[in-house]
Amino acid sequence: MKKKLAILLVLSLLAGNISMPLNSLAATDTNGIQVIRGAQEDSDSENEEFSYSILTDVTTDEKVEIEISCYDGDKSSVAIPSTINGYKVVGIGTDAFYENTNITSVTIPEGVKEIKAGAFYGCSSLKTINLPKTLQSIGNSDEEDLDEESIYEGAFEGCGSLKTINIPEGVTFVNTKTFKDCTGLTSATLPQSLEEINANLFEGCTSLGSVSLSKNITKIDDEAFLNCESLKNISISGPVEKIGKNAFENCKKLESATLPGNLKVIDENAFKDCSNLKSIEIPATVTNINDGAFSGCSSLTTLNIPETVENIGNGVFAACTSLTSVTVDPKNKYFVYEKGVLYDINRTRIIWCSNNINGKLFIPETVTYIDSYAFEGSNGITDLIVESGVMSIGDFAFANCENLETVSLSKTLTHIGNSAFANCKKMNEISIPSTVVSIGTYAFTGCESLPRISLPDGLNYLGEGAFAGDISLASANIPANIGEISENVFKDCKVLKNLVIPEGITKIGDYAFAGNEALNTLSVPSTVSEIGKNAFQNCKALTEINIPTGVKEIKDNTFDSCSLLSEIIIPDGVVSIGNNAFSNCANLKEVHIPKGVTSIGDEAFSKNTLLNKINIPEGVSYLGEKAFYEDENLEKIYISKDVTEIKDYTFYGCSNLETAGFLLDNGKSNITSLGNHTFENCKKLGFIRIPEQVKEIGESTFENCESLKTVNLPSNLEKIGDRAFAGDKTVNYFKLPASLTSIGTEAFKGCQSVTAYSVDSGNKNYKSVNGVLFTYNGSRLIRFPGGKDGSYTIPDSTKSIEKDAFDSCKLIESVVLNENITKLEAESFCNCDNLETLTVTEALEDIGENFVNKEVTTVIVDPGSYAETYCKENGYKYSTIENGKLTTTITLSPKTAKYTGSAITIGEAKIEGSTGAVTYTYYIDSACKTKTTSENSGAAAEGQAPVNAGKYYVRVTVKSDANYNGAVSSPVLLTIEKLDSSITLKNKSVTYTGYAIIIDPASVSGSTGTVSYTYYIDKNCKNKTTTSNSKAASAGGPPISCGTYYVKASLAADATHKGATSNVATLKINKIKSTISLKAKTATYNGKAIKIGDADVTGSWGKITYKYYINSACTKLTTKSKNGSRTNGEAPVIAGTYYVKASVAATYSCNSATSKAVKLVINKAKQSITNVLSKKTVKFSSLSNKDQKFWITSKVKGAAKKTFKKTSGNSKIKIAKNGKVTVAKGLKRGKYTVKFKITAAATKNYKKATKACTVTITVN
Repeated sequence: MKKKLAILLVLSLLAGNISMPLNSLAATDTNGIQVIRGAQEDSDSENEEFSYSILTDVTTDEKVEIEISCYDGDKSSVAIPSTINGYKVVGIGTDAFYENTNITSVTIPEGVKEIKAGAFYGCSSLKTINLPKTLQSIGNSDEEDLDEESIYEGAFEGCGSLKTINIPEGVTFVNTKTFKDCTGLTSATLPQSLEEINANLFEGCTSLGSVSLSKNITKIDDEAFLNCESLKNISISGPVEKIGKNAFENCKKLESATLPGNLKVIDENAFKDCSNLKSIEIPATVTNINDGAFSGCSSLTTLNIPETVENIGNGVFAACTSLTSVTVDPKNKYFVYEKGVLYDINRTRIIWCSNNINGKLFIPETVTYIDSYAFEGSNGITDLIVESGVMSIGDFAFANCENLETVSLSKTLTHIGNSAFANCKKMNEISIPSTVVSIGTYAFTGCESLPRISLPDGLNYLGEGAFAGDISLASANIPANIGEISENVFKDCKVLKNLVIPEGITKIGDYAFAGNEALNTLSVPSTVSEIGKNAFQNCKALTEINIPTGVKEIKDNTFDSCSLLSEIIIPDGVVSIGNNAFSNCANLKEVHIPKGVTSIGDEAFSKNTLLNKINIPEGVSYLGEKAFYEDENLEKIYISKDVTEIKDYTFYGCSNLETAGFLLDNGKSNITSLGNHTFENCKKLGFIRIPEQVKEIGESTFENCESLKTVNLPSNLEKIGDRAFAGDKTVNYFKLPASLTSIGTEAFKGCQSVTAYSVDSGNKNYKSVNGVLFTYNGSRLIRFPGGKDGSYTIPDSTKSIEKDAFDSCKLIESVVLNENITKLEAESFCNCDNLETLTVTEALEDIGENFVNKEVTTVIVDPGSYAETYCKENGYKYSTIENGKLTTTITLSPKTAKYTGSAITIGEAKIEGSTGAVTYTYYIDSACKTKTTSENSGAAAEGQAPVNAGKYYVRVTVKSDANYNGAVSSPVLLTIEKLDSSITLKNKSVTYTGYAIIIDPASVSGSTGTVSYTYYIDKNCKNKTTTSNSKAASAGGPPISCGTYYVKASLAADATHKGATSNVATLKINKIKSTISLKAKTATYNGKAIKIGDADVTGSWGKITYKYYINSACTKLTTKSKNGSRTNGEAPVIAGTYYVKASVAATYSCNSATSKAVKLVINKAKQSITNVLSKKTVKFSSLSNKDQKFWITSKVKGAAKKTFKKTSGNSKIKIAKNGKVTVAKGLKRGKYTVKFKITAAATKNYKKATKACTVTITVN
């Protein structure tokens, strides 16, 4: 990205490119003083890598401070100086370190107040940044750098290696995008002085796990934490009134969010796709929850809507798949939640429905609008009945209701929203009311079970893709009022057969009927003037369709892959046929292209395998690439004179094409160039006369035209491309014009019938000598005629041979190279099927692979030459001439055989040359000094074939004859291998005995040698058993200790069989099984811990531990606070039912074990009431003036609550529940007996108890 204006000016000043006064760049610093940006003065040597701007005080014209504008050094760790040339550094300028990928750490000195926009943008290796305490702002931009519409980068945007950031106190402004896309940032600490979280501040910080926000934050702007995928929690405590759009969208790991008490607005998509957010408390100050605020929060289970909320937008809870209920504050005046449905207060609008609704769903009459996403994904709904009153169904309202089968819609309904019923896969019945005037895009897409649809006549809008992918839809109608058939509207409705397009429709959109595999006929009305691209693509059953006269263009792929379409009439008004318009129409036999057509696109008629004739009319000026590609049945083609270029692959693979008019009518065509591969694989094309205007024949233009016999090249031809005529087996003659300047590689490769190449005498680049094609000076042989036989000697003037010069020259018998030829390319003579000899010289020093056919050709070489060595090392037949005779070669292959008990011979040698006597001699050493005998090999006689297993060496001797010298071969190895043996072990598992455990004996076949066993402690058999690791008596010996061991057995070889090593078997020595059991126990509370009885144990003698639980599942341990146990899990004190498990620890030879849980019941103890009324008689003097009172005393256990109740006695004597006795004034003198009952309530440890008492009251 280009640098900002200020830095460009400063750098230009430094370079001396611009002359301007010092005060030409003005700005205002953070302290409000007017400053001037000037050029850098002479830099001190230590800091010469820094460029900077001088800030001048306008009022005094004094140079006061500087700002770093650029760093030109190559250090990875950069320490910015606090002063340069005596000036204090106060700022890091815009783009100062822009995209410096070398720096890993930066230290900014105290005194710096400002870091500007883009200062460290794209510093992808920056790991640490030390910010000074003097810093006041990050990300500001210079007024002169940016206009109002400029887009600038964040100060640290794209610093992907930055791990943590700690912004110091005092910073009051951090601009938008400052840390955007810092993908390695894991934590951020923001100061109390910062009041705003600006837009996109941490967007794309995918590793950010935590961020500390100031209590003074007043603003969280749009997309502030967008795509912070690792952020787990966020706590906002400042006076924030609004959380911006998409602020926390796609924070996938966000588990909790604490919202501030001042919050009023949760804006659009604020928490969208926070898929791990389980709960969130909406403050009682919020008034607006806008569109999609919590959409995609798939873990959210509950939500409370407070009294203050006045607006809930569309799709707020879309795709909240775990949300089972919403609680609305009863005081809320705008919304109500009933039976799983969230309504507005008047119940005219359905906002959201829980996924708990099953079976039939009735929409009440009061409802007029169903919100977007209201029932999206409600898989429990099977039938939908929309009562009269509903006028509009919102976008995605019932989308993805996978079990919804039938739908009855309100007769007041006018609008069905986008994707309203999308992907309701089981929907098989729906009736669209006559009142509906619009159906949104993809409204019923993916309704795979829907068999038919009837659209009302009054419908005036049918959205894109409305029924796309409805694979069971067999019948549908199209109302005329819609005017246009939208894109994709019936795409991939694979069984749709019955369809009528009414008069009045003017346009068929892109892909409208694409993939309708059952549609066989269709009448397109005359009112249609436009058919979109791919409109009928893959309508595989379509046999007949008309194109109205008003259509001017057949667009791309319109009828692509309509494989049964046999005939098409293109009306006269059409001016262009698009790319692939009729490609892959396998049954299309004939096409009439009208005169008005000017353009035929790429692959327009490609792969139409039955198309046999086509006429390109006058006026067509453009014929696209692959226009008739692989039209295998095309026999004739006539092309307009207005076509000037035949492009690449136009007629490639037209294997039955016999006639191409423009290649026959000499002088009438205007073709100037033939593209690459144009007629490649046109195997029946027999004759061509290339138009005179053509100057270039492209790559592979006529390759593999196997029937081509005659080629007339134009007199103006300048270039023949690579492989232009390669593989043209029947061409017998080429005459190259004087204008030809270039012949490509392999241009005539495989032209095996050419008897001569002729070159016009005026050509100064090429020449022909006896029909052989050379460069003009004869230094390079380009092509030898494939149909020329006999022998050929390369002229002395020739220094090199084209790679394919002799390719497919099947009649030539011998070739002699001259001493100038030093290199043969790979496959130079490989396809010369009758080439008997190739004579080379000692000058040859480079030979390519497969330069001749090894089975056919003998290479005649000089003794000791490079060619001889190459042929010998690579298996080519060759011969040298010595003493007037040719060399005999012996080829004998090594042999490996298994021992049979009989003599084994080497294979038969291949001898080329002498027919003299042949003998085979066998040796036991590679030097061939000691022959085989009966003693050393079991041979019948000395030097004869061996019997015993081993390695032997064989030499073949051939005696000379009249023409060839004799020869002795090099020793060839004969290996007689011993027969294979096998040994296998089976796994074994036993219980510990205290003695060494051995594996069971191996199963052996073959050798009779000894078997040995080795024991290991690891699966890879690297560490043998020892006394210390297994108590084995010796290393590798059988183990005693419990554990898993691994065993290998080895079988020694014998005279006739190899040795063998077994598979690795497992030997497990299992610990003795232990058991432990407990007996249930019942006891009575005694104020002390009560333990279960001792466990019964078999096996292990390890430590026994007991655990006490309060539930039968044994998941909750006893505690001190609730059960009186000393510590968690120990014996309880308090009365109750407990469950106890005992565990015995494992020992070296016994397993651990845990008992089943048994009950420990501690019954409550019996309560006692004592010390009741130390005085049984109470006396009072006269009661004429006032009441008398006294208390009944008693003692109980366990702080039980006591209550008192009088059972009999004078009515003026009353006993309160707390035991207070009141004797009312006026009671006459006398003796009164009062009976009462004391009740002690049950406690957690004591039973309920009662006691009857009597007191005598005497009034004197």
